[in-house]
Amino acid sequence: VHGGIFFYKQIMSLNKTIDFRRGHPNPLTCHPYESLAKSLELATKRVLEQKLPLGYGDPRGNSKFLKQLRLFINRRKNQDDTPCRLDGLFVTNGVSHGIDLVCRVFTKPGDICLVEDATYFLAADILKDNKVKIESIKTDEFGIDVVQLENDLKNGRFKSQPSLLYTIPINSNPSGATLSIERREKLVELANKYKFVILADEVYHFLDWNTNRPNRMIYFDKTYISQQNETKEEEEE
Repeated sequence: VHGGIFFYKQIMSLNKTIDFRRGHPNPLTCHPYESLAKSLELATKRVLEQKLPLGYGDPRGNSKFLKQLRLFINRRKNQDDTPCRLDGLFVTNGVSHGIDLVCRVFTKPGDICLVEDATYFLAADILKDNKVKIESIKTDEFGIDVVQLENDLKNGRFKSQPSLLYTIPINSNPSGATLSIERREKLVELANKYKFVILADEVYHFLDWNTNRPNRMIYFDKTYISQQNETKEEEEE
């Protein structure tokens, strides 16, 4: 073990080494330092002028930011993917915070949450913190095996019906698998039939440059699509 650690440190000391341990952006090329510095300077000025109250903001997030986020998503989604709705956005302090909020809203201690085998280790920790019982489900190189999942649900493999299913449907961590369109459709069908919520951690969706990238999971939710159409009609009126 000690020899392996020494070798690793030697490798990482090389200037041309790229560290793939963490999904952090390159601080030298990906951080907008100048824009960030100007924003902080402006915010400081507004505080001194008492034009920027340091109180509570909108629970869903800053309205101007949400509008820009909606534009960002709609510009980068697949052409036939479901448009992002403003009322469908909620700002969190990262994915970990989002997972925790979902657990608090849609589960209670003792509920069953299904996760891929294997799953993101920090997500598992968050689920445990919320006293949720974790059950792993079979996966392969294409993601969740929905045929096996359906059999598990039919045959009562779980002590009670699951409340939540956590998945990373594209470039999954750690497997790298991407759930196919057919499996996405079946997974949503199973969720509707067995009344569990799909928590799709799509953090890598816009980092996938394949020409055949599947649409986001929300695209396969017919309930959301119908609400989308109603929202569009109301906006047009």
